[in-house]
Amino acid sequence: MRTSILLSAVLAVALSGCVVHTTQPPPPPPASGDINVLWSFADGDNCADIQSVQVSIPGESLDNGGIFGCTNSGTQGITLFDFAGGSYDITVTAFDFSGRAAYSGSTSVFVDGTVNAGVTLQPLTIPPSSGNIEVDWAFGDGSTCTSLGGVVDHILITIPGEALDNGGQYGCTNSGAQGVQLFDFAPGSYQVTVSALDSSGFTLYQGTTTVSVNGDVVANVTLQATAAPGNINVTWTFPGGATCAADGVDHVVITIPGESLDNGGVYNCQTGGVQGVQLSDFAPGSYQISVSARTAGEVQLYSGTSVVSVNGDTSVNVALAQ
Repeated sequence: MRTSILLSAVLAVALSGCVVHTTQPPPPPPASGDINVLWSFADGDNCADIQSVQVSIPGESLDNGGIFGCTNSGTQGITLFDFAGGSYDITVTAFDFSGRAAYSGSTSVFVDGTVNAGVTLQPLTIPPSSGNIEVDWAFGDGSTCTSLGGVVDHILITIPGEALDNGGQYGCTNSGAQGVQLFDFAPGSYQVTVSALDSSGFTLYQGTTTVSVNGDVVANVTLQATAAPGNINVTWTFPGGATCAADGVDHVVITIPGESLDNGGVYNCQTGGVQGVQLSDFAPGSYQISVSARTAGEVQLYSGTSVVSVNGDTSVNVALAQ
């Protein structure tokens, strides 16, 4: 009888269908955090040629429009703060010093606390662009426009195939600088020649360089002396082949603008059978030489003028007339 009761009880329990249910709690939402955006250059370049980078994240407004230095606290990267947990697409564009986009790269990151986002920047193919040429010159012998004391009257710049303002003539200094800005050149290669001329157009110094225009560019030109200093052998002749003695000339007075001559420029009309004199140590350039033939009482009987260019020792004859 006990056995039957126990069996009935067991069957009752078995037939009751007792079921145990297990429920998992939902995962916590991703945590907010900062994004450390770090960039590198695929071609091995560095920030030396980059003026700024721009970070953009769709739907997000970044400080300073997302524009940052290429390096920040010594790191090629920037930390962006306080992002809600979730996925973000990040694009980084690097701009060179002419303001052109030179590199770009993108990545995606999932924020669940602070994360790093590495971006590899690929070089961009940049179409050539026009630009200005800043031409700067320096003298190879260490001179300057100021130290030459007006010997250089002006600068002449020539670029084959190009018509420059004022025929390419500029001051030796412009706004205090030994240089000038030339505007609006198409992309390409240009040969720039700079000549330093005296007031008569004689070339004292010259230099040439070649630049490629793809945006603004600087052409540094070193000017070398094209002529050497020298002495001037000045001779004079009278009308009809006359001589100093025959015409009653006692002496001559020679004047050269800007030059101080020995004995005030007063010389014998004839020395050693020669109607002439040697003037020493002239810088390269052009000189106007005037000769006045006078009596002992300083009465001018004849005069004449001639121009000579010094490039080493040279000679000039001045034909005198009454």
